[in-house]
Amino acid sequence: MVRPDDNELAQLLNEKFIPVRIVNFKGVDMNLFQFDYDLTFAVLMMNANGYTYSRFGTMDATQTTHRMSIAGLKKAMRGVLALHQQEQTKAPPTRPRFTLDDMPSYRRNRVAQEECAHCHYANNFRIKEWRAAGKFTKDMLFQYPLPENIGITLDVDNNNVVKAVLPHSPAQRAGVQAGDVIVRANESLVFTAADLQFVLNAVPDEGKVSLQVSRGGKVQPPMTLPLPKGWRKTDISWRPSQADIPPTVGVWMEPLDAAQKKQRGIAPDRMALRVTFLFRGEEWVKTRGDLQMNDVIIGINGEQLPHMNARQFHAHFRLRFNVGDTVTLNVLRGNQRINVKVPCLDVGSTL
Repeated sequence: MVRPDDNELAQLLNEKFIPVRIVNFKGVDMNLFQFDYDLTFAVLMMNANGYTYSRFGTMDATQTTHRMSIAGLKKAMRGVLALHQQEQTKAPPTRPRFTLDDMPSYRRNRVAQEECAHCHYANNFRIKEWRAAGKFTKDMLFQYPLPENIGITLDVDNNNVVKAVLPHSPAQRAGVQAGDVIVRANESLVFTAADLQFVLNAVPDEGKVSLQVSRGGKVQPPMTLPLPKGWRKTDISWRPSQADIPPTVGVWMEPLDAAQKKQRGIAPDRMALRVTFLFRGEEWVKTRGDLQMNDVIIGINGEQLPHMNARQFHAHFRLRFNVGDTVTLNVLRGNQRINVKVPCLDVGSTL
């Protein structure tokens, strides 16, 4: 965030806002600081009473920063400053303080003794609590759905401006148009993609969301977007909080490049993952059957899959299969095609 040549950003940070950087999640009140805890960078713009005007920060499985820009951050900050002039005494709802230490699974874990706690621990241990209580389903892993999940692509520099509307999507059916400025989602003001995602995070599978937009400078009546079953699902392979959900195959892999695929007769858009590391420990050995170093995984249960990296493979595996299943990995070992059966096991947490 250091931009010494950006005078406007320097003025906003040094004269209009009071920057506070949180680098350790220990003791942080999750009922006050609410955001997507899996992110590597997140900004909350708050008043002195702890009321959050806006959130900034988002990512997906492709890159870490392509959905954000300094121009977008500055635009959001200017919008918040204007709102602050009207609502600077506004306070958040009164909630009991809740930190990592309030979760027994965290207190009992070795990481509780470490000096620093990562933000994603909030999700890791919340999931552990849900699993212990028998309340967890894998659908809970699809947190903070992207705007594209409802059919909207937002402009990176203008945050809440609709850049494109995806055909046959809930947004298109509701009448959202490119160039619209999203003013509200349900009852919340929208300055950024993160603000929209915060609202969408509370919308259930098979739910609905209300969007109010400004079009040509005129605020339009709210539009209701019915959201079908499965609308929340997206590529969550980047999320550290889902990594402990079983089952997992105890290997790490690297994708073959186009030339290597061509040499082996594999289409460029198909999955081909070469085993480069075997997880250590007796429990992990059990998860991979006869899989060996340099084996190339080209399918699962006879199905060829689209090109993916190792994180995407593991996310696909844990979302598709359950503990107790047996899965056949289709493998190239040298020039020989073989099938390797692997049991779906729960080997416990890496935390």
